[in-house]
Amino acid sequence: MRSMVLNHQAARPLLVALAAATALAVFPAAAYADAGQPAPVTGGLPLINTTEKIGPGINLQHVQALDQKGWYNARFLTVDLSNSAVSTDLLTAGPVASGGPLSVAANKAGAVAGVNGDFYDLGNSTAAHGAEIQNGQLLKTSNLGGPEAAQVQPHVGVSQDGITQLVNVMVNASANFAGTDHKVLTVNAANPEPHPVPADGMVAFTSAWGTYSRNRPFIGVDGNLAEVLVQNGKVVSVTPNGPAGSGTIPDDGFYLVGRDAAATAIRALQPGDPVTLSWALADPVARTMKFALGHGGTGEGVIVSNGKPRAGLDSTAISPRTSFGFKDGGHTLVLGQWNGPGGTGKGGVAIDKVAHDMVAMGVQTAVILDSGGSSEMVARALGEDHVTIRNTPSDGQERHNTNGVGVFVSKGDGRAHEVLIKPAPGATSADGGVKVFPGLHRALVAQAVDNHQTPVTIDPKSVRWSASGASVKGGVLEAPNKQRDSIDVKAKVGHEQAHERVTVLDALDSVELSSQRLSIADATPDHAVTVAVTGRDAQGYTAPIDPRDLSLDYDHSVVDIQPVDGQLKITPLTAAGTILTVSVGGKSVQLPITVGVQTQTVYDFDDNVLARWRNNSTAATTFSADPDGLRIDFNGMRNVGIGAVSAAQRVQVPGQPLRVRMRIKSSISVPNGLTYLLFYDANGKSTGIYGTALAASSDWQYATWTLPANTAFPITINSFQGINTSVTQQKPGTFILDRFEADIPTSIDLPAQPDPQPDPLISDDGVLPEGRDTWQFATLSDVQFTADNPALTQVATAAIKRIRQTRPDLLVLNGDITDRGLPQDLALARQVLTDAGCDLIPVGQEPAEDSTPDPKTG
Repeated sequence: MRSMVLNHQAARPLLVALAAATALAVFPAAAYADAGQPAPVTGGLPLINTTEKIGPGINLQHVQALDQKGWYNARFLTVDLSNSAVSTDLLTAGPVASGGPLSVAANKAGAVAGVNGDFYDLGNSTAAHGAEIQNGQLLKTSNLGGPEAAQVQPHVGVSQDGITQLVNVMVNASANFAGTDHKVLTVNAANPEPHPVPADGMVAFTSAWGTYSRNRPFIGVDGNLAEVLVQNGKVVSVTPNGPAGSGTIPDDGFYLVGRDAAATAIRALQPGDPVTLSWALADPVARTMKFALGHGGTGEGVIVSNGKPRAGLDSTAISPRTSFGFKDGGHTLVLGQWNGPGGTGKGGVAIDKVAHDMVAMGVQTAVILDSGGSSEMVARALGEDHVTIRNTPSDGQERHNTNGVGVFVSKGDGRAHEVLIKPAPGATSADGGVKVFPGLHRALVAQAVDNHQTPVTIDPKSVRWSASGASVKGGVLEAPNKQRDSIDVKAKVGHEQAHERVTVLDALDSVELSSQRLSIADATPDHAVTVAVTGRDAQGYTAPIDPRDLSLDYDHSVVDIQPVDGQLKITPLTAAGTILTVSVGGKSVQLPITVGVQTQTVYDFDDNVLARWRNNSTAATTFSADPDGLRIDFNGMRNVGIGAVSAAQRVQVPGQPLRVRMRIKSSISVPNGLTYLLFYDANGKSTGIYGTALAASSDWQYATWTLPANTAFPITINSFQGINTSVTQQKPGTFILDRFEADIPTSIDLPAQPDPQPDPLISDDGVLPEGRDTWQFATLSDVQFTADNPALTQVATAAIKRIRQTRPDLLVLNGDITDRGLPQDLALARQVLTDAGCDLIPVGQEPAEDSTPDPKTG
C-alpha cells in the first residue's frame, strides 16, 4: 500500500491513501535510514524499506511488502566478510543433543547478529540433522539418509579465510578393536526415523553429544543391541544388551553402540581391551572451514544457483523462512528471514518467493535453513551489549533451536569514535522515534562505539548535553510548556557529537497503564510487578511518561512503588487491596491492585465421572471410577487426557482466578510446559495453556496453569492432557485425577469506569467541524484496476477528476483496489494514479515539504 500526493503543478495537492490493515514490527531503538538499495520485492509493493547498521560492513535491511498473497516482513542481513573485523561461526545451545533460544546462544557467544540454522530432531534429542563444524572443529556427522545427509547434498559455511561456500562434509569414521577396523556410520547423530541405524550398523557418541539417550538412533529397530564405554583408549564397561544408555560421556571417552553383527563384536570386548575411534572430514576443502552446518530439511537443497532461482521450486507451501546465501565470490554473506500474517503453518512465504528475493539481493547461491516456528533473526543495535529478536516467531516465542549462524565483530581500539543518543530504558515510544509532551521530561542516554562499532563504556558525567529551546541535565530533557515542533538534543563526548530530534506532541489528553488490573498472588518481593505509564495526545500519538512527572496516590501499607528504568515497580507488602491513582498534567488513571489469593476447589472428580468425561488422548485409554477420583490407564503414547463430553459438562470456575491447578497422581513423568489445559472464556473463545511438570510418583502432586492476563472471565474448563513429545520417554502408566482448584484474588471494589469520550475524528451528530485545521476526506471504493481490461480505468480517472473538484485533503482508496493483486494489476494502478496527477510517497517516508499535509504538523 502507498500513500500518495498529487503533483504539485495541480491547483491543490491531494493526499491519496490506500486503506489496508498492515502490522508494523517494533524494533529496539536504533539508527534507521531509508535503505540505500531498492527493496528486494518481486511482484508487490514495498511499504517499508529501511537499513540499520549493525557493525562494520554489516547492514540489516528491513522490508515490509504487500503482494497478491498478502503482506509479509523480510529482513536481510548483509555481511562483508572481507572486513578484517568481521567473522562468523556456528551458534549452538551447548551439547549436540540440546537446544535453546537463539538469542541466548548469540549473547553467550558475543555475536552481533544471527539466524537459526539446520533442521533438527524436534521434540526428542534436538540434535541437528546435518553435520556441524564449529570454530574449525567437527562436532558431529550428518544423519543417515534423507536430504540432509552429506552423501546427497553439500552443507554451507564459511572457511577460515572468510569465503562463504558449499562444502562436502563426508566423514570417514572407524573404530579399531580386536585387530580390525569396524566401520562407524555416524558420530553424535540422532538418526531418527525414517532412517535409523541399519542392520549390523555401528555408531559412536563423544562427550560433545551430551546426556540424551544414545538409544535414539535405534528407535523402532528390532534386534539385539550392545554398547561399550571406552576411556583413555581402553574399554571401561560393556553393556551386552540394549537399549543403549544415557548420561554424561567423559571428555576423554566415547561410546560405541551397535546392532546385530556389530553388537556381537562389541560383546566380545573385555575391560582393559584397547579401542580407538578415528573420524575426520574426507574432503580437504571441508577441513579448511571455520564453520559449516546442514540445510535442506525441506528437500529443496540449493534454491539459487548462478544467480538464478532453481526451476520447479514450490510456490504453494506458506511458512516463515530463513535462507543462507552468498555473492561476490563468497566474500559477502546474505542471511534472509521472512514472516507473514498468521501463526505456524499459516504465515510467511513460499520457497520460490525466498529464491526470487535472494536473487534480487544479488545472491549467486542460496539454500533454505530451518523454517516455520524455528525461523528467527537476532541482531544487536549499535551501542548495545545484547542482541534482540528482530522478527516475530510464529510460535509466539523463541523455539529451542539446536544451532544457528552467528556474525561477530572483534573489539576495536576501545575509544569513542561515534556517539549515539537513545531513549533511556523504559522511555522508548511505541509509535517509534523519541517523543515528549509539553512540560514533561524524557530521559535519554548517550552511548558510544569504537572504530569497529562495538560498544564503548563512557562515563555519564563526561557527556555534555545541550538542547535547542529546552533544558537538558544529565540526559533528562525537560520540554517547554509551550508546544513546538521538535527539539534538537546534542550529546558531546570528547570531540565526538551526536544529535537526536525529539518530537514534542500536542498537550497530554489521556493517560494509560500497561495493566488494567493487578492481582498479585503472594506478598513477597519476588512477586513484584512493573507497570509502564503512557500518555496520548488528542491526535492519538503516544509517548511514555517519566515517573518523575507522576503523582501517585495509594495505600502504602499494601504495596511499595518505586521508579525503575522509567516504569513503576510495584512490590506487594501484605494481603489486601488498594487503588493506585496515577496523575499527570491534570489527567489521571486508576489501577486496582489486590495482593493474596484464596484457593477454592471448583470441581471434585466424585460425580458420575464416566458420563461426564471422554477420552482425549492420542490413542485409546481405559477410564474407571476410583475412590480418589477418575482413573486413566494407558499405553505409551504422546498425549494422555480427558475432555468434557459436552459444553454443559465443562467445569465452571468462579471469579477471576490467577491460576488453576489439578491435584493428580501420575506414574509417568511429564516435562515442564507440557501439561495442557483448554478452557473457554466469557466470549466463548477456546484457549490452550501449558503448565508445570509432573514427576513419576505414587504421591499426590499438582499441575498448575497461570491464566493469561487478558483472559475474559468467567471461564469453563474443557480438557486436560499430559504430553511427552520424546518417543523414548513415552511409557504406559496411570493418572488418577482428584480435583480442580483455583487461586482467586482478594476482592476489591473496582473504581467507577469513566464516561466514554467522543473521538475528535468522529462526528457524533453528523455536523462537520470548521476551521483552518479541519481536514476534508473523500473515499473511492472498489476501483479494481485490472490489467486484463484496462478500459475500466476510465471509471477511476473520471471519479478522481470529480473528487478533485471538491478540493478534499485526503482521498482514501478503499476496498478492492486491484482485481487480483497481480504485478500487472499493481503496475496499472500505479500508472493510472500517476497520470491522474499523483506523486507516490511510500508509507513511513516524509512527504515533500510543499506537499499536503505539512510534514511538520503530521
